[in-house]
Amino acid sequence: MDSSRLLSPPNRAGRRTGLFADSEVGRRKAAVLEILSRGLPSMSGQLLQLHALLSTTPVDLHAVAAMIRTDPTLTGHLLRLCNSALFGLRRRIVRVEEAAILMGTVRLRSLVFACYLAQVTSDRLPAAEAQQFCRHSLLTAMLAEAAARWLGSQEADRAYLGGLLHDVGKLPLLMVALRENVSARYWLRDPADILSLEREHFGLDHCEVGRWLALAWNLDPAHVEILETHHQPELARCDPELTGTVALADYLCEKLSDEGQTAIEDLAADAFVYRCLPHLHPGSVRTLLQLLHQQFPRLVTVLEQTGPESATVQELDIA
Repeated sequence: MDSSRLLSPPNRAGRRTGLFADSEVGRRKAAVLEILSRGLPSMSGQLLQLHALLSTTPVDLHAVAAMIRTDPTLTGHLLRLCNSALFGLRRRIVRVEEAAILMGTVRLRSLVFACYLAQVTSDRLPAAEAQQFCRHSLLTAMLAEAAARWLGSQEADRAYLGGLLHDVGKLPLLMVALRENVSARYWLRDPADILSLEREHFGLDHCEVGRWLALAWNLDPAHVEILETHHQPELARCDPELTGTVALADYLCEKLSDEGQTAIEDLAADAFVYRCLPHLHPGSVRTLLQLLHQQFPRLVTVLEQTGPESATVQELDIA
C-alpha cells in the first residue's frame, strides 16, 4: 500500500472510511492532546516572566520595564514600536520605562505574543509555512484594529491582540501534520469548511484547541471567545462586537490575500460578513468593507517595511 496516501489530507471526493480511518484520526487526536498536555514549546524565560507580569492586576509597568531591559531584542522591538508613527511624538523615546508606560498593557501583551509566535513557528515549521502563518496572524491583527477604530471602539488594541492570536490553535495541528510529512500549507488554508476538515482529520478543530490554549494562558474571557468562535461569530456572548471584528478581519485577510483579490461585490454578497457585525446597517458594512479593501495593500506594505513588531494601522490615518 502506498504510505503517502495514508498521510495525505482528507480527499473531498472520496474520504477513507472504516476502522482504519478511525484509528488514524484517534492517533492524531491523541498526538494533539499530548502536545496540549505538555504545552506548546515554552516561551523564553523573559517572555514567560513578562506574560506573568502582564497578567497580574494591577500591572506593575516598572517591573515590566525592568524585565524588558534584560532582553536586548525585546528592548529594541519596544523602542522601535514606541518611536514609530503610532504615537506621533516630537521627541525620541530612549528609556524603556517611559516606552512601557506609553505602550500600555494590551499592546505590550501583543508584543510578547508576537515574539512568541515568531519563536514557535521558526522552531517548529518550515520557513515558508512559518512566514505564511505569521503574516496571516499579523495582517488579521492589523485589519481587526483598523475595523475597530472605524467602528469607534475603545478596544482597538484588544482587537489587535485577538487578531494576532485567533489562529494559534492551528499550531498543534500543524505540528502533528508535519510529523506525518503532510504539507503544512494544506492546513494553513482557510476554506469555508476548514473546521469540519480538521475534525475529520485530527478529531478536533483549531477553535477547540485555541480555546484550550487561551485558558492555559489566562487570557480574558473575550479573547478566549475570539479563539473559540471566530468562525461562528454569532455564538459570541462575552463581547460580540470584538469577536465579530476579528472574525471579519480573518475572513477579509483570507479573501484579500488570494491572487487577484476578491471584488467588493463578492465580499458584500457573502452572508458571513453580516454574521460578524449583525448590528450594522448593510450600507455601513459595505462602507467598512470598501475601507478595508482599499487599505489592505497598504497594510501589507507597512508589514513588509517595518516588520511585525512595529506594524500598526494608526500609521495609515484610518478613520
